Amino acid sequence: MNYVLKNVNILPMTSEIVMENMSVVISDGLIHQITDSNEVYFDDYQIIDCKNKFLIPGLIDAHVHLYENEGHELKLFLANGITTVRNMWGNMSLFNSNPSFDVLNLKRKIQNKELLGPRIINTSRLLNDEPLHQAGSIVLSNVSDVENVVKGIVNDGYDFIKIYDNLKLEVFDEIMKVAKKYNIKVVGHRPTEVSLDRFLNSDIHSIEHTFYFDYDSVDNVVKSKKYVVPTLVTEWYFDRLMNAENQDFYDKEMLKFANKNNKDGFWFAFMPLFKQIRDDQNSMFYQFKYENEKKKIEKLVQLGGELVAGTDYANAFTYAGFSLHNELELLKDCGASNYQVLKAATINAAKCLELDEIGTIETGKHADLVLLNSNPLDEIINTRDIEMVIANGQIFEKEKLEELMDEVVRAYEKLPNTLTEAAENRLEEKTHSNSKLDKYVGVYKNVLLKLTLVVENDELVGKAMGQKI
Repeated sequence: MNYVLKNVNILPMTSEIVMENMSVVISDGLIHQITDSNEVYFDDYQIIDCKNKFLIPGLIDAHVHLYENEGHELKLFLANGITTVRNMWGNMSLFNSNPSFDVLNLKRKIQNKELLGPRIINTSRLLNDEPLHQAGSIVLSNVSDVENVVKGIVNDGYDFIKIYDNLKLEVFDEIMKVAKKYNIKVVGHRPTEVSLDRFLNSDIHSIEHTFYFDYDSVDNVVKSKKYVVPTLVTEWYFDRLMNAENQDFYDKEMLKFANKNNKDGFWFAFMPLFKQIRDDQNSMFYQFKYENEKKKIEKLVQLGGELVAGTDYANAFTYAGFSLHNELELLKDCGASNYQVLKAATINAAKCLELDEIGTIETGKHADLVLLNSNPLDEIINTRDIEMVIANGQIFEKEKLEELMDEVVRAYEKLPNTLTEAAENRLEEKTHSNSKLDKYVGVYKNVLLKLTLVVENDELVGKAMGQKI
């Protein structure tokens, strides 16, 4: 399909400029030419008038957890201008609730235009050791097993290796060494046994979340030039889950965009757990925690850190597509300029995902584009004001984007509840203490507590927890 976006204002993201009244010539899904609108004469091309509109590269959510074979969540990403996502747990699914989940097949279907959705970049399943935080992780306890695991990840077609909290130091070191041999990058959490200095001096490619280093270490993080994916929107929602006496803090209108198995079987089922943890600690520690993460991001921004936008969807009250715009607004609240925020979801994210073909608007790049009705350099909230999305060689005009969202809402209304029944039973205390859901509740509680303990020398969290760290 060949077409021209005419009279458009371009934010190329190669620098902080707006190229006014330009034309973008697109052929076979690639940007063929960028020129002054008065110079374009293509009789056989479809002309799309974009007067007074603003063109940005397709947005990237660099930290999501996909779990649907049907692809409903993928449509929501597209409808919100997200043309690329990085799935951060391979073929895992929420509480292993969907053992048939096949994200590599989803990726192939999108590439072959058999399914609508953003480009998918995949990490492996989580490499971790006991006690596991997530069902479906790859248990890696011995150095001697590392090479076979890494080789299998590469052969299966994953793009990155993801590591997790409980890996032993010697296993971490071996993963980094073997990954380099097989030319695959490692991303993820800092294992508890690995010091921050060792972590930053390793070949770790991106640091997921900011609670693995303290405020005083931000300088070293910036000097290391590692990509940092804060996922502030999830921290923001956890803050409210942990601290709201009235748990009615979420936007009820947004719930229709949530898979009911995630919404009912995870988000709402765990509300009593959040209250229990808050009451047990007798503190407001998660509020302190969020404020600390925000301060770290403020310092990262000031020092020029490599910030990348990611949401940690499908964690509590995060929504496919929509929550990336929340993330961008939270980064803005941390002192980033509108241009810096846009970089985090475009060129920085593309570099982090090692995708040279996207992230900017330049000749020869893939035509992953979002047409906006207003300039996001004026207000970052304008990234929500979407008129058109172009992805994988296809044009989605505003009416089609709204249609995609309506399709998802209708599909979610018809879904069977595979997790909800178990959640309701637990809330009504009808299950035995050794039930599968109770087991997951115990694991998840440990995760939440761990997140407040892994940060070193953090005074605010220390005070909130009432103990030294």
